[in-house]
Amino acid sequence: MTQKTIEIKVLTASDGMVLTNGETYSTQVYLGIHDSPDNWHEIPEADIPTANDEEVS
Repeated sequence: MTQKTIEIKVLTASDGMVLTNGETYSTQVYLGIHDSPDNWHEIPEADIPTANDEEVS
């Protein structure tokens, strides 16, 4: 039998904020093994794009 201990890093947004990496928006993020907290930042909930927002090129 093999036993392993793993560490999970969890990021939680401040009140009224969400976390984003530019594509995903969430109030809580469980980081994968190859992800870093540096890839995420907080934005106000009001700034989350909606399906009605047009992309600007």
